[in-house]
Amino acid sequence: MNKTQTNILISILLIAMLGLASTTTYFYFQSEQYRNAYNNLIGETIWVNIGIDYGNGTVEWHNNTIAPKNVTAFQATILVAEVNYTLYSFGPFITGINGVEATGNYYWALYYNGAYSSVGAGALYLLSGDTIKWVFEQWS
Repeated sequence: MNKTQTNILISILLIAMLGLASTTTYFYFQSEQYRNAYNNLIGETIWVNIGIDYGNGTVEWHNNTIAPKNVTAFQATILVAEVNYTLYSFGPFITGINGVEATGNYYWALYYNGAYSSVGAGALYLLSGDTIKWVFEQWS
């Protein structure tokens, strides 16, 4: 190998190394930006589980749904389903979820962490890890 060929080979290797170094640096700083954004997001969000029981054997789960802090059960439900409701002075009253409408003596009951909710969906503020479940059921 003569001197010219050696110089060309060295030049090619240097260019390749500079390209690799700059690409690595670029992706490192990109990953830092994403890590910072993720850490900021973690402080402002919660994870909740949302179930929808249509009363006919079909149950749909939206586990680990990401929601903003201070979210109500009503707001969280809107994140995962098409919701129809009537707004009263005490807050929203759910009349339909994903096209299943409350009629006659059927209604959408709200359960919070396995128990019937003692407050309405608009007043039930969720914490990370909470589970809400809407059940289409009959009252007598």
